[in-house]
Amino acid sequence: LGGLEDEADMSRLQNMLEARGFPPHLAGVLGPRMHNLIVNRGMAPSTMSRAQQLLTGLQATGDESRQLQAVIEISQLLVMGNEDTLAGFPIRQVVPALIALLKMEHNFDLMNNS
Repeated sequence: LGGLEDEADMSRLQNMLEARGFPPHLAGVLGPRMHNLIVNRGMAPSTMSRAQQLLTGLQATGDESRQLQAVIEISQLLVMGNEDTLAGFPIRQVVPALIALLKMEHNFDLMNNS
């Protein structure tokens, strides 16, 4: 299935280049480089799985020590990351979880680190 998606991506690239007036052979020249960018988009699998683990930690209702540890580790991940290493970071899931933790006024450390 991945091969079909890659071919479709390469076909879209070629069509896009041709529509903008670039010669057809340019897609062949750029193809391998663009293919590498297309295939390797997103976070590294190890970083992605770590981000998902930390998200689970943020959502661990009732286990505030686990939530605090996850918040601290996400902060470190974001500080040390860049646009390449954080591409694909689950921001849409993390932000609501952090907002919920910001409302935990009874636990200052958790609220402050969120």
